Amino acid sequence: MKRRMIAALAALALGLTTLFGASGAAFADTSSGGLRYIALGDSEAAGTGAAGCVHAPGAYPAVLAASFGQSPSFSAACAGATTADVYTQLAYLSAHGAIGGATKLVTLTVGINDLGWQNALRPCSGPNATLACLQSLATALTSGRSLPGKISGLVTAIRALAPEAKIRVTDYPLLFGVVSGTCDIGSFGGTPVDVTATQATLVDGALVAVAAFIRQGVAGARDANTRFVDVIGGFAGHGLCTSTPWIFGFGPAVWDALHANALGEAEYAKLIAYTI
Repeated sequence: MKRRMIAALAALALGLTTLFGASGAAFADTSSGGLRYIALGDSEAAGTGAAGCVHAPGAYPAVLAASFGQSPSFSAACAGATTADVYTQLAYLSAHGAIGGATKLVTLTVGINDLGWQNALRPCSGPNATLACLQSLATALTSGRSLPGKISGLVTAIRALAPEAKIRVTDYPLLFGVVSGTCDIGSFGGTPVDVTATQATLVDGALVAVAAFIRQGVAGARDANTRFVDVIGGFAGHGLCTSTPWIFGFGPAVWDALHANALGEAEYAKLIAYTI
């Protein structure tokens, strides 16, 4: 089973260097069986929603590597990544010898894009959009029922490549704090983006459900050295519509909207570090 998994990932790796914008030279320190720390996932792990595989300097993998002794490291996280895309990330890392027996930590933040999250949120602002928001989120969560199995499969694939690693799988923070009335979270294309208390509750409720899917996936993998890292509690009191948000609203850098800001990414790193 392990050999088949590695062979399949190696096949995926062909031609992937340009996707991640790096070459084998980026992994010069891999002769001993891989880098110490590997980060996988989507824009939350990349620290930005910018297209491609751009990484923010304050993304949590960078903070973990610099402040918590997890280096040498490499992040293969890409904005928009789904669980299927993480297999591509693994293939790239495997092809360059960046993940292996010397890898001690692998973090994974993925799953929200499997639900078409950005599209699901589109109806969730404005005074007359509550029913549309409810229906949109319900549809997204229906598609999320397959997420536990996908997360379990990824843990198995990671373990095949990094037999000694601690695997840490995170969820996503709630976007909103306690909202009373209507909350202004910025503007998009010159139009204010306002969210009602009911809409904020619906969105946060959907994120709680996503967290449950991811937690189930980790449990289903039955891997003794894999843990689910809940970030929802750590972000409590720091969502949008609070006095100290750790999440970007809508602004000039629209690609960062609804993602953790530098303080939020630092919290991700801290919560993961507590478990290792």
